[in-house]
Amino acid sequence: MKSITDLAREWEGEMPLEVAERGIARGLECQRALLCRQAKRKFGSEVAAELARWADTLTHPFPLAVASIWIIDCASGPTLRKLMELSGESLDEWWDARPLRRLLCVGAKHKFGREAQAELAARLVLVSDAERLTTVSDWIMDCDSSADLLEMVGHAHEPLT
Repeated sequence: MKSITDLAREWEGEMPLEVAERGIARGLECQRALLCRQAKRKFGSEVAAELARWADTLTHPFPLAVASIWIIDCASGPTLRKLMELSGESLDEWWDARPLRRLLCVGAKHKFGREAQAELAARLVLVSDAERLTTVSDWIMDCDSSADLLEMVGHAHEPLT
């Protein structure tokens, strides 16, 4: 593995954005490798190989951090496999939807107050789909009370109608 100094010499003269992108990519690569070593040690090579294929689909550090918690908490390889299967790429979708969730909470705060904002934030943690979050935006505009909004958001994980 190259040292930071070696990498800096290698990247000298490149545009700062390119250097940052390469650094982020390298960090994700290292995080994926660490996850696979942890999974191999706890569950064996087969599960680690499956984790490697799944982790290669993720593009943010947060979902990889969630996967590290799964490795610690899961008692068996099949349990870890099930979590990977259930999440699919939704962890990346969840991460990508953070700005929209934040914006929705600000809208709820302006219309219904801080208490509604806090309650909405807690419920939106479970919603990652951008279409569902856009629907929540419509609900904020249409609802007359925070209770009505929170009732509707409580069902946001169900299929949209």
